[in-house]
Amino acid sequence: MSNPEENPTTEETKPTEETKPTEENSDTEEEDIRLDLRNVKYDIKTLEKHVDDIHMKTCVNTQILTAEFCVKYILNEDYMSCIEDTYCIDTGYVLKRQPHLTYKEIMHEYSKINDGKGYSHGI
Repeated sequence: MSNPEENPTTEETKPTEETKPTEENSDTEEEDIRLDLRNVKYDIKTLEKHVDDIHMKTCVNTQILTAEFCVKYILNEDYMSCIEDTYCIDTGYVLKRQPHLTYKEIMHEYSKINDGKGYSHGI
């Protein structure tokens, strides 16, 4: 028989309370900005929470979005990730990638913003 001191028990290798993620430490800012848009579908609330950290082109290509979200963020140049996005992301691009939306829905949301003046070149 082997000596118990020579073979560590499974208890010693199990994570302790200190190393187990808790609600308090598992929701760190670093984790918040790492949305996996290509592999996970997120709800609008989550996307809005992380809107400053996501690439709009990837978002419109991989997520199911509302007309309101598209007008507020996808078609808003302030949230575009790079200069290329300002040229390629417009209403037609959004409607092609979000086939459940209609031009009428986009325009309805657009009319709510800035008395219909909006904030995007894409409409």
